[in-house]
Amino acid sequence: MDNEGFRIPRRFVTRDTVVDELERLDKAIAASATEISKHRDAVAVELGEQYAGIFEAHLQMLQSVRLRGELEEMIRQRHYSPEYAVSRTLAPLCPGIPKAGTFLSGRARDRHFRH
Repeated sequence: MDNEGFRIPRRFVTRDTVVDELERLDKAIAASATEISKHRDAVAVELGEQYAGIFEAHLQMLQSVRLRGELEEMIRQRHYSPEYAVSRTLAPLCPGIPKAGTFLSGRARDRHFRH
């Protein structure tokens, strides 16, 4: 299960759609990076650079060559969908997220974390 309480289905892609799926992955990574950057910048202005650092760490992880390589291997070799590849790759790196989920979702109501 992911940190929002639902399971990412184990889906496969066909060999002839691998390149399209990798392009879709790259577009999703770029869109996520843009969104994270906006949050980082907003938090830096409102709360200071020290609080925006968590978003910078997320950006670094998202843009990691190693992570991208692992995802590409799962899509090319195992024919996993990009969504499933991401869930399989990140789950072992973030074992505490489900436990932190309750705390973090509660913080969404805090004034400092609203959009």
